[in-house]
Amino acid sequence: MLSKEKIAIVYSESISKAALGSTRTLLDLGNMLSKYYDIKFFSLGKYDRHVSISSGIKEEIFYSSASSDSRTTKSRILDYASLIFLNKQRSYQVMNNNKNIYEAVIKYNPDFIITLGRNLVDLVIELQKELTSTCTISITDDFRVVENSIKIQRERMTKNAKGPKLMIKLFFFDLISKRHLSFSLKIYKKMLKQLTATAFVTDIDKDLSIKRYPNLAKKFFVLPTASFPNYKILNKPKYPVKDKIKKIVFIGNCKHEPNLEAMSLIETEIAPKLKEKSFIIIGSGCEKKKIANVEYTGFISEEEKNERIDTADLCIAPLKNGSGIKVKILDYFARCKPVIGTSVAFEGYPIKNMQNAILEDNISHYAKHILALDSKKELREKISLNANTICNYFSYSETSSRWLKVLRSIKKNSNQL
Repeated sequence: MLSKEKIAIVYSESISKAALGSTRTLLDLGNMLSKYYDIKFFSLGKYDRHVSISSGIKEEIFYSSASSDSRTTKSRILDYASLIFLNKQRSYQVMNNNKNIYEAVIKYNPDFIITLGRNLVDLVIELQKELTSTCTISITDDFRVVENSIKIQRERMTKNAKGPKLMIKLFFFDLISKRHLSFSLKIYKKMLKQLTATAFVTDIDKDLSIKRYPNLAKKFFVLPTASFPNYKILNKPKYPVKDKIKKIVFIGNCKHEPNLEAMSLIETEIAPKLKEKSFIIIGSGCEKKKIANVEYTGFISEEEKNERIDTADLCIAPLKNGSGIKVKILDYFARCKPVIGTSVAFEGYPIKNMQNAILEDNISHYAKHILALDSKKELREKISLNANTICNYFSYSETSSRWLKVLRSIKKNSNQL
């Protein structure tokens, strides 16, 4: 019996069975491809450990003070200080110079290395030099995610402040941001040019990069990573139609600027107009608290998250900024919930307004839509049932089929060079 080819999935944050967002997409990817490849995760975390994260899938975690799940306020301050004086991010250098993870991947000797985003690009490039027959792939959205984050932070600084102190803060913020953009773009270019291939999560991301780098277009693929096991889609829950909408859910990690912006909009522009309704915000990195009719759950397990969504009458995604596929939307659809969201929130999803979701970019209109849906039970039910059909495109069978086709194509082209 022929042995399976090997895939090393390399990431800057340890993977967890209860992972949300990007870490969950990697876990799903590993589960999907494990039927066809030998999969092993290599990641950075708070301390060294070897764990079994899924049936037959192992993860080796290597300590790094700069990993995504062990960085502190102090290390973030040092990041910014180094951007001003040294034009480089301290945490990036620390992560990419981790010899232990480098040696572990070399020992594994994979046929493919898959990484997420730009955090470990230099590490993967060094691995590529040593493992000359290994194909390297980064899953990413477009560079605009960095620009969006800076834009949101600046808007938040100027919202309720003025005077000389604000001008001083903005001066240093703009200086740091300019350095940060320059550094990020440098890494982004390096990733696109030197890695074997880039897997963009949406056509929008791919087209933007083709516009910037047309000579690299043959290395670009669109491979949405958000996915659900087939049984979760086939055994879909029935949407309970109630007379009135009482509970409304939003999922968002508090470490992500577009989510913070959406939470602020819920608190200030949506929830105050609907005081008789409860808004529930689920996400890691958030403090557990309650502000008027808005409840923050903090991090909760996958099971509790599904329970919260199941008892909700509506889900929302008032995202003004961001890029790539939002996994929260798939969470909503898979649980058969009607969703109101912006075009940013629905990127990568085949949305038909008023058929499988409600598309609304004007946040001030959300309260009006919610009140209108109170008396439209049949519309809520129709939207929820149609929304679930979108999940078929993101099932394990469909997603793995697309990945297999691309991986084989990349390997074939690499062998011909």
